[in-house]
Amino acid sequence: MTTNSPVEPATLVELLTMRAAATPDEVRFHHLGDGDEVTATLTLPELDGSARAVAAHLAGITQPGERALLLYAPGLEFVVAYYGCLYAGVVAVPVAPPQPNKLADSLARLAAITANSGARLLLTGAEIEPLLTPVLAEADGFAGLRTVVTDRIDLAEADGYHDPGVTADSVAHLQYSSGSTGEPKGVVLTHHNVLANLRLVTDEIGAGVGVAWLPTFHDMGLLSMVTYPVYSGSTVISMSPWHLCSGPRAGSRRCPGSGPPTPSPPTSPSGSPCGGCLPSRSPTTICHRCG
Repeated sequence: MTTNSPVEPATLVELLTMRAAATPDEVRFHHLGDGDEVTATLTLPELDGSARAVAAHLAGITQPGERALLLYAPGLEFVVAYYGCLYAGVVAVPVAPPQPNKLADSLARLAAITANSGARLLLTGAEIEPLLTPVLAEADGFAGLRTVVTDRIDLAEADGYHDPGVTADSVAHLQYSSGSTGEPKGVVLTHHNVLANLRLVTDEIGAGVGVAWLPTFHDMGLLSMVTYPVYSGSTVISMSPWHLCSGPRAGSRRCPGSGPPTPSPPTSPSGSPCGGCLPSRSPTTICHRCG
């Protein structure tokens, strides 16, 4: 007698498509826009539809295999853009927003990643685009970079989506190092690589409640905030560091589950977790993973 084992998705596109069909009504992503109240949510079908709209839009202006920088303020727009790139076969390149208090250094790092990756597109959100555009226009290294504001894309464009033939060996994203000791170094991650990592993490940590202070452009932040919820069926609650620094307990009480979660935020060079986040508004988030 034989039994059918669960079908394992070969790509992150298959993963989201399967999970969206299996759990149509469950909200997987929450964002606390004011640090306490949920201001944005995503179910997996909503994420699937939004990703298809972004992918269809990208298909009209670029080709599969092209690189796109993902530069976002805190929120769920990054999640949609990342999966939109995957659906389009476009290689996502998560990057940190320029920091006003370290503008020259952060722009130099961003320019180095742009050149090394060969990115011709910059995907961003309506919240940050008016601030970002004039800064990049005056800086070196960004000429010819086309900006796409993904949360202005009409969801009706999803009807025009066509699968470009993404496979397990297709590149999902490029992950760059901080560049603190030299030029940022990029690592190529395929759909197979990301799924293998997700399987390993799920086997190791299982279900439960956790808190992490990680930006989505960081490798562990992208995994725990963006791909792990879809793979494991967990729920993420995110918030901006701006609100975390002014009242971290407000966000913590929003996490369902028994017992208090254990936070493990990194410290800034000044020794305080909040020492560098208020001036920069970098998209560091507090993440609650609930099984």
